[in-house]
Amino acid sequence: MLDWVIHAFQHYGYVVLFLSLLLELLALPLPGEILMSSAGLLVYQGKLSWLGSIAMGGLGASLGMTFAYTIGYKLGMPFVHKYGKYVHFGPSRLNKTSEWFSTYGNKLLAISYFIPGVRHFIGYFAGIVRIPFRSFALYAYTGAFLWVGVFITLGKLLGPKWKQYHHVLTRYMLVGVLILCVFAAAFFLIRRYRSQLVLKLQVWFEKGFNVFHSFGRVKFIVVVTAIVFLGVSLFTIGLIQDYLAQEFDTFDEVVRVIMASLTADISSIWAKPASYLVTLPAELIVCITILLWIVRKGKDKLLEIFFLGLTVVGGEVWGEVLTGFFHRLGSPSLRLGTYIVSDAGFPSEPTLSAIILYGYAGYMLFRHTTSVWLKTAILPIFIIILFWVGCNDFIYANQHPSDIVAGFSFGGVWISLQILLLEIFRMLRQTDQPFKLAHSKKRN
Repeated sequence: MLDWVIHAFQHYGYVVLFLSLLLELLALPLPGEILMSSAGLLVYQGKLSWLGSIAMGGLGASLGMTFAYTIGYKLGMPFVHKYGKYVHFGPSRLNKTSEWFSTYGNKLLAISYFIPGVRHFIGYFAGIVRIPFRSFALYAYTGAFLWVGVFITLGKLLGPKWKQYHHVLTRYMLVGVLILCVFAAAFFLIRRYRSQLVLKLQVWFEKGFNVFHSFGRVKFIVVVTAIVFLGVSLFTIGLIQDYLAQEFDTFDEVVRVIMASLTADISSIWAKPASYLVTLPAELIVCITILLWIVRKGKDKLLEIFFLGLTVVGGEVWGEVLTGFFHRLGSPSLRLGTYIVSDAGFPSEPTLSAIILYGYAGYMLFRHTTSVWLKTAILPIFIIILFWVGCNDFIYANQHPSDIVAGFSFGGVWISLQILLLEIFRMLRQTDQPFKLAHSKKRN
């Protein structure tokens, strides 16, 4: 069956791509992802159009999902009430699932295409619970073209090597989608049980506050900081060791192949200016700007200035220690496209410095601005800066992709810890003021 489909695909590419994705979204066992990657390979060979393939594949997936929605809509709840008991899906479970799906299921439509088994049935269920067609179409069609575009583009970029890396990339994407689902589930739980969680946090805070006063401020903060640092560091080191032993080499090679293909079509000169963002003059300018912003807008000026110095200087020391500890040799003889992999530091110091410095700057801007548009723009700009620096680090500094990811990871640990400690100290100063005032009145 698979061989026949692929053979037909070689002769009738657009038609087979359209029909196969349409039928797969009706729950037929067709190799949609393999066909999309094959279409990307034909695009790489100049036999198909990139935009044409995405358009036909996206239309096929959208139409298949629409047919599934229509069938589910026509069958409706009576069908599930009648036959759901045979698959342990009774009325009570159906009602709970329908309530959740009616509220959040339309958003799941956009990412369900990347989850095997889910994308084949979610269209039917969307129709059964009768999600409004306008909402269904918005998320389902967006997800369809995104899904098709990702796999066809990857097939185009990987070229003849797509078979070698197809399963690896599919696994990475599945892990990424599952992480998004976990975050979405956490958001749902927090939103639904917000009052109960706030009450629990208040109880924990009161207990912690009592422990703090009985144990001593400095010792308490040192112990908490040591526990957080040790726990996160051990977890990160263990994760990195696992990747180095099993996954990192494959990950590095896949990224290099993709980037080599991209830079063959698109000039990489745009990445070069990012190197100036992590130079000493640029870092001094950013630090001075943050300092002036704190002086003008900050509420706890001395505290925020102190943490500015601690974050930046301590981050440099943190990076040097990590680079020395995790240093590993690259493969100078490995040549892929235009890239020659040289000895590299693990983690990457430029990316580590970028997330620490610009992370603190972004946080200070967000913390002390009342402008809604500025608050909204901070996160996208921050992500663009990190992506820019990471691309430059890979293309021009010849760093391993895993080194760059580790730089972001370790830098994220450091900056998040500093912000957490800053806010703890800020809270403690505010809490101490009533005690000092009461003590002063007693003495008078």
